[in-house]
Amino acid sequence: RSNNGIIVCKWNDNSVVNVASNALNVHPTNQVKRYSYKEKSKVNIEQPGIIKTYNVNMGGVDRCDQNISLYRISIRGKKWYFPLICQCIDMAMQNAWQLHRLNRGTKDQLSFRRAVAMNLLETYKKSTRRGVAKPSRLANEFSRYDRIDHLVVYKEKQSRCGQCHKKVQFQCEKCQVALHPKGCFK
Repeated sequence: RSNNGIIVCKWNDNSVVNVASNALNVHPTNQVKRYSYKEKSKVNIEQPGIIKTYNVNMGGVDRCDQNISLYRISIRGKKWYFPLICQCIDMAMQNAWQLHRLNRGTKDQLSFRRAVAMNLLETYKKSTRRGVAKPSRLANEFSRYDRIDHLVVYKEKQSRCGQCHKKVQFQCEKCQVALHPKGCFK
């Protein structure tokens, strides 16, 4: 079928193949052999020229699809665009692996994907440097039990008692430790 210079061709091979082109035509047709289940042998059938040209030039597309299907990202998401993002990531990984191989890389696809994943994880990990050091808890322990200048004060926000771990709104003014005024504060 032709419309405005664009030809759309539908051909039954092992499955239905639809091809559209603005440069090629259905003619000339070629004779190809396909297996017929009715006659239980190979028979000659007509193949459109546009299909023959497609079959000659489609090797890279098939290889890409085959390699992606080996290690496809198999995480399901609830958003409609998630499979599209996963397909784009798979294609980018496939193209990167092909470039790796062109530059005489020796890794197979699985080890290449693992190396990329490990590099991404190492790049964005939390830094191991620590923040501002907290004051020594041991120094607070000495002043906590010296029984000098310890006063109970009321505070708005509740916190846990340093002795019995129940919620309390009182704390020691000197130690800044939450304590119950009766029982725990001695």
